[in-house]
Amino acid sequence: MNRVPAYLVRLGPLAVLLAAVLIGSGCKAPSPELDTTEAGRVDSVSTLLSGVDDTAFRAAFSGIDDYRYTRYTRTEQFDTDDYLVAYRESVHRAGWDAGLRTISVQQEDSAGTFDFGLFDRFTSSTLTGLDPIDLVKYLLPEEPPYLQGRNREKYEWSFLPDTLLWDTQAKVIEVKARRLKGDGENIRKVRHYVDRTTNELIAMYLERIDLALLFREESQFYVHMRRADDGTLVPHNTRFQTHIRTPFETDNKFRTVSTYYELEPIPDLPSTTEDAVQENAALSSETTAEAPVGT
Repeated sequence: MNRVPAYLVRLGPLAVLLAAVLIGSGCKAPSPELDTTEAGRVDSVSTLLSGVDDTAFRAAFSGIDDYRYTRYTRTEQFDTDDYLVAYRESVHRAGWDAGLRTISVQQEDSAGTFDFGLFDRFTSSTLTGLDPIDLVKYLLPEEPPYLQGRNREKYEWSFLPDTLLWDTQAKVIEVKARRLKGDGENIRKVRHYVDRTTNELIAMYLERIDLALLFREESQFYVHMRRADDGTLVPHNTRFQTHIRTPFETDNKFRTVSTYYELEPIPDLPSTTEDAVQENAALSSETTAEAPVGT
């Protein structure tokens, strides 16, 4: 799931020219400034979004280590015509044994043959890795570019109808790149799902486009958190999809979905109190005094 470096592939002049066209396709003349009413609305919605509490959302993947849980995962590859050419799915059970994290495979199934090509590092880890991949860093950087003052007017800001996620009513705030003014931005669309009761972020959807020298990557991310029985926000559903377009090569399309369920808090290990320590020390002393002394 790591971002792929921009591979520099030696191809003919035509390919290089085509790559230059791809990279420069977003360079358009700037559009006129927003009128006062629209600029005020942008500032109002973006300020509201800046105040959403995302602390628990950012910590959800690390926090799931405090639970036993089951995770279903399915990874697929499609060809240029969206025909499924390979898939692998599995069910893992994560738990604890003698203070150590354990992950056991309960079910596995697969068909077809995956072909990652140059992008093996990008996708193959979703097949072999048993630990969940934290998608939050791809969805929500420390300083989202659309929330920065110089970029706010490059996006359209709007409220969508409320929705119900698990058992939580969420308001939906959408941020979408404006035509012309936002054409050069990698992030094309983001939706934030915010708990109406607590003002906490509980789900996100993001679309982005990245242009490298000789390929174009179109990706979509979705992460939905829910509350465990103790109120902690933990992952529930995740989805990642990428479409990599390379000149003169077959397109690469991959999708991975995961669902987390059967969560059980791991009980705390009993702590040793000072009284217990003293009692053990006294017992040890008595035992030593009564033991016969060797000659």
